[in-house]
Amino acid sequence: MADQLTVSLHVGEDQLTTRSYTTSCAPMWTQAGVDLEAYDGSRAIHALPDLQNAVEAMKADPATYEALNPTDGSGDYTGCLGFLEGLVDDCNRHPKAVTTATIIAGQ
Repeated sequence: MADQLTVSLHVGEDQLTTRSYTTSCAPMWTQAGVDLEAYDGSRAIHALPDLQNAVEAMKADPATYEALNPTDGSGDYTGCLGFLEGLVDDCNRHPKAVTTATIIAGQ
């Protein structure tokens, strides 16, 4: 099983949202211009512009990102795009929340 990147938004001890996706697709979000781990500990509003730009880049050129689909089938363009779109929604809903990005080793 591939490693998972989990991104959570929280205020104090209250966790507001959590999303996870395989790190096998990290080349896609990196190619689209976002380093999700870099936002660990920062406010959601700071990640939002890069996330929005990444979603736009992936939608504008699907073939580039589909070429980065993991060969082991652990994720794909559609799933990665959905993950990023979900993060955009979360950050829009909770702009003052703090992000936590954690890699969880596959089992």
